[in-house]
Amino acid sequence: MNPSHEELFDSSVALEQQYWTSDALADIPTSKGVLLFVDNRHQPIQLLISANIRRLIANRIEQLSEDQPSKRSNIVKVASRIYYKQTWNDFQSRLFYNLTARQCFPDTYDEWVDLPKPHFVILDKTAKCPSFRLSEKPKFYGAKNICLYGLFPSRKAADHYCHVLNTVHGLCRNPSIVCTQKANTCTYFQMDQCSGYCMGNISRQTYLNHVGKAIHFSAGSLKPSDYINNLKPEMRHLGRIQEYEKAQRIKEKIELLKSLDAPAYHWTGLLHGMDIFHMDRSIKVNVEGKRGKQQTYNLYRITWNCIDQMNNVPASNIKDALEKIISDPDEKTTFKKNKVAEHLAVISRFIYRKNNNGFWVRRPHTISMQTADLMNRIHEKFPEVLTCAEKKDAEKNSASSM
Repeated sequence: MNPSHEELFDSSVALEQQYWTSDALADIPTSKGVLLFVDNRHQPIQLLISANIRRLIANRIEQLSEDQPSKRSNIVKVASRIYYKQTWNDFQSRLFYNLTARQCFPDTYDEWVDLPKPHFVILDKTAKCPSFRLSEKPKFYGAKNICLYGLFPSRKAADHYCHVLNTVHGLCRNPSIVCTQKANTCTYFQMDQCSGYCMGNISRQTYLNHVGKAIHFSAGSLKPSDYINNLKPEMRHLGRIQEYEKAQRIKEKIELLKSLDAPAYHWTGLLHGMDIFHMDRSIKVNVEGKRGKQQTYNLYRITWNCIDQMNNVPASNIKDALEKIISDPDEKTTFKKNKVAEHLAVISRFIYRKNNNGFWVRRPHTISMQTADLMNRIHEKFPEVLTCAEKKDAEKNSASSM
């Protein structure tokens, strides 16, 4: 057996037809998992995620006896062994699949891992005329004067985000000619749809004040509805004094701000402040003194360059695990410069897909609210956790009253 494969996976089975009996199949787990097919030289030939390890292996065994040639059966017939690892939820499966693909197929890794392209928005505070713009390959480390924003489901969503923030805050939308002799030809300036800083209409300090407000808003300090509530009185005042054109522009800004309440921007903010909590079911374990098996859970705290992890947490210990994952997690994976974009692409795939398993939420920024708020939301998603917590409290109260 290949030592590296043996270290990565839980176990393996040899694809020898005479070996297979009903008892042999019964020993194979029925959980979700990742499987690696290798040839007789222990070289990897196929990597799969399966919802049921035993079912997939049994299906491949049946293909060994098929007379009709097919692409699948050809792969099975050249395989000599199947390595497998149990994974208990979608996110755990994807993380292990990516790790294994990188180790087993280093030269063709991109062909095995198909990830969405992550999109980013940046604002460079040191630019002549700072404004929001798209960035394909931003610098994730060492850019102190650059505000970096994500995550976005598409380039179109990221571009619209730039358009809204630049328009609402009067920032430059034509950086290619800003502060040049061609600045007066800018369409936005001619239509009076920008502050006109590059043409001297306002001072640099005033423009930087606009930039500061935009950063304050985009950092999540204000919700679109909060900003809208601040604009509505001004719009009504302009209407009363018959400044209808100015009132219409504010109305257009309000409509743009409303568009940021869409699901496409529920996960968007300063990337270096990204803090996502994920929880899903894990293995069921035997508990001494209790009948049946107890459900456990995997907890993840995800930042822009790191994943903190707590594995196989019993329902009765979820609250303690939430506090522990912030300060001292069981596992911690920090991504290097060349792996951050891939990490963010994995997270984008999960948070923006329609049918998502498990519990995903942006972690509250107020420390005093973190545990209480998350527990309330967890109870809604996993009612059995609340039941276990109530039983645990009842046992404590009963023990203290004795």
